[in-house]
Amino acid sequence: MTRKTVGVIGGKGPEATEVLFRRIIAQTPVTCEEEHLHVLIDNNPQIPKPALGITGEGADPTPALVASAKLLERAGAGFLVIPCNSAHAYLEAIRAAIAIPVVSIISETVAAVAREGCTSVGLLASTGLLRTGLYQKAFEAAGVSVVLPGEDDQSAMLAGIMTFKDTGGAGPVREALDRLCPSLVARGAEGLVLGCTELPVVLDDATLAVPAFDTIDILARAAVREAIRED
Repeated sequence: MTRKTVGVIGGKGPEATEVLFRRIIAQTPVTCEEEHLHVLIDNNPQIPKPALGITGEGADPTPALVASAKLLERAGAGFLVIPCNSAHAYLEAIRAAIAIPVVSIISETVAAVAREGCTSVGLLASTGLLRTGLYQKAFEAAGVSVVLPGEDDQSAMLAGIMTFKDTGGAGPVREALDRLCPSLVARGAEGLVLGCTELPVVLDDATLAVPAFDTIDILARAAVREAIRED
């Protein structure tokens, strides 16, 4: 069986990239070591933060994201994945610059929620990504309503995410999520979309009242499916 080489535009953040790689390994059906997938990872933390690029608080990450995509394409990747939800605001620019497919973490997550039959989800994501409406529009098209955090809760969560990304300290984002998650459930969320790939890392051992849709795990499964799919 011919298997496609997986290309990963990584580094936003490094921990999420590392977790994605481990999940791809764990979810690949093999009978021996040699059957594991060929994975090319460009782990480049110097790519400007996509979430801040969207809001204008940071540099435009488009050139760096496109450069990473081109590098992976030249290296032999058959398709690309990006373990950063906010980077998908720049997805069309990336796709326009290369000839190989890019699997969308947003499309895959919305499809996973629809398969589970959830009619309402709480969306945990960067402020920048929420402003694009990418998830909200995709969920609306799938018939799923979205419950969003209040302004104060959103600000606290984003500050915690940035602290974790820059220092590795998980305390602030855990505290914000301890307040936010029950609030979203109380407002009708039947599931929680961890729409920032730092969140599955931080909440790895957490117990939530409703199902959590881990976007790293969803992307890993999609990468394995795409790699072993017969054209």
